[in-house]
Formats: sequence, C-alpha cells, structure tokens
Amino acid sequence: MLFSRANCTYFDAKQGLEKYFMFYNQYRPHTALDDKTPNEFYFDNLPAMQNTA
Repeated sequence: MLFSRANCTYFDAKQGLEKYFMFYNQYRPHTALDDKTPNEFYFDNLPAMQNTA
C-alpha cells in the first residue's frame, strides 16, 4: 500500500502520489503499449491524433 503510515500528512501523500505517477508514466514500460512508457506511446502517436481532430 502506498500510504500505510499513520502519521502521513496531506503533503506526504501528495508528494508520494506525484512521485508514483511520474514513475508510472515516464519510466515504467507497459506490455500493452509495446513495452513503451505511457509518455512514449502518447508522444509517438501525437501527430496521428492531431490529424484526426
């Protein structure tokens, strides 16, 4: 669990979530995205998404 400490403050929780989301989106490859990070997948497909809008 991410925040199991009883003395965890709002700031601690916010900082921990920001750190986790950065890891999840920028560093952790996802098999469903051909082993790319979500950021890599998004920015690799951005030109295609802009052309459909």
